[in-house]
Amino acid sequence: HGRVVAFGYDEHEVWFSFMFGEGGDDYLPLSDPNGITTVRERDGVDYIYICDEFFHTRDDLASRCVKFTLEGKFVSQFRRVGGPGPGHELLWPQGIASDSRGNIYLANTGHYEVLKISTDWPIVDECVQAPHETVMLHQHGKPTGIGKFNVMRSVCVIGDRVFVPGHIENAIAVYNLEGELVTVVNGLRPLWNHRMEPVSSMSDLVYG
Repeated sequence: HGRVVAFGYDEHEVWFSFMFGEGGDDYLPLSDPNGITTVRERDGVDYIYICDEFFHTRDDLASRCVKFTLEGKFVSQFRRVGGPGPGHELLWPQGIASDSRGNIYLANTGHYEVLKISTDWPIVDECVQAPHETVMLHQHGKPTGIGKFNVMRSVCVIGDRVFVPGHIENAIAVYNLEGELVTVVNGLRPLWNHRMEPVSSMSDLVYG
């Protein structure tokens, strides 16, 4: 529904608190929010960053990442990352995570890459002003046809480890905060406790 919903909870129940993302005088409504993280920036304040995957305007097809306060008040947004060398346009960003140093890790899915962006860097005209190259991981080019399986749709940071499912096909690749490979976690699909999925179309055979 193009919204972010906040809930309160205690040990007994969960309740609706508020929602945001409807847009206003200072920003357009969220289109397809798909990825959220909370970052404590250098000023000691926590902010929410949200990937708006399929957002675009009539004259600009770039997606966006939107920054809000914890109360849901719009702060800023960016659609590109600039700096030395080629810039990076956001295209179908999905996963986003953050570390304790105020960096965000954004799965820029449409360009098969994970970008590492410091929240200290200024945003000018919806473009992050990066002092150096921001690509942490990269794979292939723009998706074509039925698509490839090693697509970076998600990223997760736990402590000083970055987990990226899909960068290596059928696995979760684990990196340090500088993008150096630490290990690879391969999955299992034991049929003794998992029956075969029902097939309703030819594409089910491919994606299964």
